[in-house]
Amino acid sequence: MKWSYAPLPKTDLHTHSEFSECSIDTTVCGNIIMAILNGLEVIAITDHASHVLKVGFEKYIEKISTLRESNSTDLKVLTGLEVDIKPDGEPSVSRRLLKKLDIVIGALHSLPHGGFPAESHRAIILKALRSNWIDILAHPTYMNERNIDLPIEPIYEICEEARENSIAIELNSNHKSPSDEFIRVCVETGVKLTPVSDGHALGSIGVYSWQLQTLKRLNVLDSVKWLAIDDILKIKK
Repeated sequence: MKWSYAPLPKTDLHTHSEFSECSIDTTVCGNIIMAILNGLEVIAITDHASHVLKVGFEKYIEKISTLRESNSTDLKVLTGLEVDIKPDGEPSVSRRLLKKLDIVIGALHSLPHGGFPAESHRAIILKALRSNWIDILAHPTYMNERNIDLPIEPIYEICEEARENSIAIELNSNHKSPSDEFIRVCVETGVKLTPVSDGHALGSIGVYSWQLQTLKRLNVLDSVKWLAIDDILKIKK
């Protein structure tokens, strides 16, 4: 299958399945099939940790592992979770469970007291990036169910901290995040980026029109440092 989004990497490291309550029609099996059809080389199933724990972590891992082993193509299928970042920067689930995964996505979906105090957002994200449990930072300018404007200073701090700790930042087409300014700083500071669908619908898996158009519009497409396939496979080794 021809890859339609070159030079973006053929990876989708943030997808949801039937194990996420917010899924529209995605499933572990369906996501894998769509990844193959769209020419991906790596896909990660990264359901919401809080949803997975309701069903059972072992059941979740077993389902992904079974379908991974039965896959006869070259597609690499990874286990993962999207984990909420707590106010102290720690994960919302035990680190013991996270060590069993190939990919851990850290996401700040809301602040402790609602609203959007920029300093609180900055402090929590920086603590998380320094806490050695995140592989990819999710939608950094989307929280409280809306896109937010961050001051330029914390954007630089977050990007530099991510780079120093070898944490990638996702370009999320579901939430159209990060913002233009955040993307420019990512490129300037050399933090690695990874395109993701954050797919809740099968038709979105591995579809990167927003990422490609945005990077072209910002005139930074040729300057991006991508999280490469080799980087991904080494994350947990």
